This record gives sequence, structure tokens and C-alpha cells, in this order.
Amino acid sequence: MSSSLSSSSMAILLVLVFAFVSGPFTAFSDTTTSFTPKDNILIDCGGKSSSALPDGRTFKTDKESSQFLQTKEDIQVSVQSA
Repeated sequence: MSSSLSSSSMAILLVLVFAFVSGPFTAFSDTTTSFTPKDNILIDCGGKSSSALPDGRTFKTDKESSQFLQTKEDIQVSVQSA
């Protein structure tokens, strides 16, 4: 009985040691990739003038950004009815 208790305690100890050792590497690793959109268009919907943020990004008004909201392509979308 003590051998069974000893081996289960050893298994738990090994799992905890493994979690402790690998945890910081997996939890804090910088494996995320940054996303850079192909088009970075910022629109201030309903705004009367452009808005600038301290980081340099500028949000355009609806009128200023209308050229980005139009297309000569015929885009059709359909949804199957339930």
C-alpha cells in the first residue's frame, strides 16, 4: 500500500515540477504574431471633422473616406433562409 501511495505521490510531484518548469516559458512566451492590415483606413462615422490620436493615427470623416467605401465591382451576398 505504501508503494502505491509513494508512486502516486511521485507522479503528482513530477506533474507539479513539470508545470512549474514549463509554465513560465509557455505562459509568457511571445509567440503571438502582430497583424498589419493591407489597408489601414480609419473612419469616424458621423464625424464633422477628422480626429487625430496622439499616436499619429487620423480618423477621416464619412465624406473624406467615401472613396474607400465605393467599388465598381458587383458584389452580391446571400444567406440561406432558415
